[in-house]
Amino acid sequence: MSQQLGRTIPEDHDAGLPGNLTAFHTSEGTQAALASGVPDEAALSYELRTLLGIITLISGNLELLYERLSDGQRRKMICDLRTYTRKLNDLIDAVLAPRRQDGGPGA
Repeated sequence: MSQQLGRTIPEDHDAGLPGNLTAFHTSEGTQAALASGVPDEAALSYELRTLLGIITLISGNLELLYERLSDGQRRKMICDLRTYTRKLNDLIDAVLAPRRQDGGPGA
């Protein structure tokens, strides 16, 4: 076992995401609100911050544990980063799309 930031980490630990975050997706309520053009600000903020938190968590783990990870584990973490970055990009596009269509600010 290895010591990292005062915690004991088993050598076979999956350094990616905790299991409860791996299935993250934009909630149906947020998707519906975005489609209607009236997003719930609190839900949208939560979705954006969650994605940013996940990306920060994975990249931080990759940085801290890089030497101890196998090539396969590193590749999976990079793939996870790309997946969640893509989800963040899609969410931002969904937020900005109505503004672009209306010719509003940021169009």
